[in-house]
Amino acid sequence: MAPLSGGSPRRAPWASAALGLRQASLDWVHALVLRWRGLPHRALPMAMSACDVYSRVTSREANFARGRLQAVVAAIALDAAETYEREPPGDAHAAMLGPAAPYSMRAVRFARETRDTMGEGIALLARARFERAAGYATSRTFAIEAAMTLARERDDIPLLAQAHTALGDEFVAVGAVERGLNRYRTMLDPTRPTEGPAIAHWAEVALIRASTR
Repeated sequence: MAPLSGGSPRRAPWASAALGLRQASLDWVHALVLRWRGLPHRALPMAMSACDVYSRVTSREANFARGRLQAVVAAIALDAAETYEREPPGDAHAAMLGPAAPYSMRAVRFARETRDTMGEGIALLARARFERAAGYATSRTFAIEAAMTLARERDDIPLLAQAHTALGDEFVAVGAVERGLNRYRTMLDPTRPTEGPAIAHWAEVALIRASTR
């Protein structure tokens, strides 16, 4: 039945929230696809928008998603930062690092609050990557190995692969390039059990990047 005022029917608040979450989930997936295609600058606003929507919802599922999305935003921002030179002028690089700082910190906190083991591992890797990109004089190996431990405890092959790749990144960053390359090559070993190309994708990207330095 048409409304008496002749305007559009009003949606119930729960219906509007559901539509918002549906769009946010689509934006999340789209952001991940754009990241895989090497388009972090296009992916970042989508991921941030989705994160903002989930942050306004209080369900248990939304709380889990909110933590995971914080890590996704941090990772995409760091991807974007890597497309710019650090020295000089470095302004664009620093600007992309800006979102990565708070998002990576919140990712760790939210994952622990919701007891999301896999989410905590992903968040630890995102935070370690941020600290490396920002030039912090900290040891990131402990956080990376903590993510490895979480992955092994849950037999989480994708998370373990990400942790191995992150350790390779750390080796390369401190000058142990061959150790880093070997870590990437391990993840690309065709005899190693995997669950598809997603497992080795970032190791392959890192290997190519490190080999051309």
